Amino acid sequence: MTDEPGEYDDFLTDLQSVVAQRVEELRARQSAQTPPAFNDEEKVVREWPELAGRIMEEFR
Repeated sequence: MTDEPGEYDDFLTDLQSVVAQRVEELRARQSAQTPPAFNDEEKVVREWPELAGRIMEEFR
């Protein structure tokens, strides 16, 4: 069974446009659902402290 050479290319072109559309919809939905607190630079943890000492204190 041989397919026409352009048939697969057409399928990929259609698939590419559908995937691009879905990704854009997801990006829009994600940015709309992100609470403003997650974008607050003062609340972002850049460095994690050493947890070993704290864990030992929790067990006491």
